[in-house]
Amino acid sequence: MSLWECPICKENLEQKEKQFVCKNNHQFDIAKQNYINLLMSQISKDKQHGDSKEMVLARSNFLEKGYYTVFRDTLESISSQYVPTSVLDIGCGEGWYAENLSVPNLYGIDISKEAIKLATRRLPQYQFAVASSYALPIVSDSIDLAYSIFAPFKIEEVHRVLREGGIFIEVFPLPKHLYDLKHILYDKPYLNPEYTTEYEGFELLEVKKVSDAIKIETSEDIHNLFMMTPYYHRTPESNKKRLAVFVEMNTDIGFGFAIFRKK
Repeated sequence: MSLWECPICKENLEQKEKQFVCKNNHQFDIAKQNYINLLMSQISKDKQHGDSKEMVLARSNFLEKGYYTVFRDTLESISSQYVPTSVLDIGCGEGWYAENLSVPNLYGIDISKEAIKLATRRLPQYQFAVASSYALPIVSDSIDLAYSIFAPFKIEEVHRVLREGGIFIEVFPLPKHLYDLKHILYDKPYLNPEYTTEYEGFELLEVKKVSDAIKIETSEDIHNLFMMTPYYHRTPESNKKRLAVFVEMNTDIGFGFAIFRKK
């Protein structure tokens, strides 16, 4: 049984040959890359949502170098404690973080079609859809474990799709994450804010913090890292040029994993 939900009428979607169809006969074609598009505004091919192909490839190339492997291993370690059979990756990108998870059913959604194309290529055994994290196209009370890594989400939607007692992992940057990168870009670099969030309907079980220091070994890797951060869009062009002179860089990295249980 599919856990996809029709974005039009909210009925369950079932696969019929090369389509997913609900009982009201709303139909969504399966792309040749084996994903479905459940983002209504993107069924028209006129719009580009989310990360561009260039940005997706930059992130993929950086992650493949292994700089963030400690974070992927931590996600796998936390997830395995709960032995989930159904997992939802909210803002899954190209699927790199999901690659080490050994679960029967994983659903990944991202607003970027280019990211979803890479995710389906990386993890053909799982199901992926172009969709909004603010309107999850997932059947209510069906997911054992959901997570979001630096991606936006609507907590009410996360609560809806999780079964009772289900686990939600919110991954956020620690105060000194990429501080050395910001030190190059900005005259007055700043620390990320401390995490203090609580959510109605959830019990906070634990906040696990993982830090490391890495040496980024090439100018290409530095540029790819920059492209996958929010600073890429916020930084003036004059400041971006500061990175061009660096062929390697040392920086602190740190992820926090806030683990919640649905009440």
